[in-house]
Amino acid sequence: MAQNYNDLFMDMQMCMVDVVYKYDLSQAVKETVDIVNDSAWIIELRAADAERSIEILAETLNPIARDLLGQTGQDLVDLMPPEILDWFVDSAVVFAV
Repeated sequence: MAQNYNDLFMDMQMCMVDVVYKYDLSQAVKETVDIVNDSAWIIELRAADAERSIEILAETLNPIARDLLGQTGQDLVDLMPPEILDWFVDSAVVFAV
C-alpha cells in the first residue's frame, strides 16, 4: 500500500514515463502538449458545445493515437465511454491545462 498520495502519484507518473519511452511516444506527447498549451485551444474548448468538445479532444489525441495505436484521435475517442469523455473535457476546462 502507498504510504501517501505523493508516493502514489510519483509511481503513476513514473509508469507514464515508462510507457512514453517504451512505445517511443516522446514526439507525440510533445505535439499533444504543444496543442493544449496554445491559448486558443482552451478558449475554443470552453466555448464548445458537447459535440464540438469531443471533436477537439479527438484532434488533441491524434498524435498519441497515431503513434501508439496507428489510429486517429477520433478512433480512440469513439472507444471511450461518455463519462471518460466528459471527465477529460471538464478537467481540461476547470484546470485550464
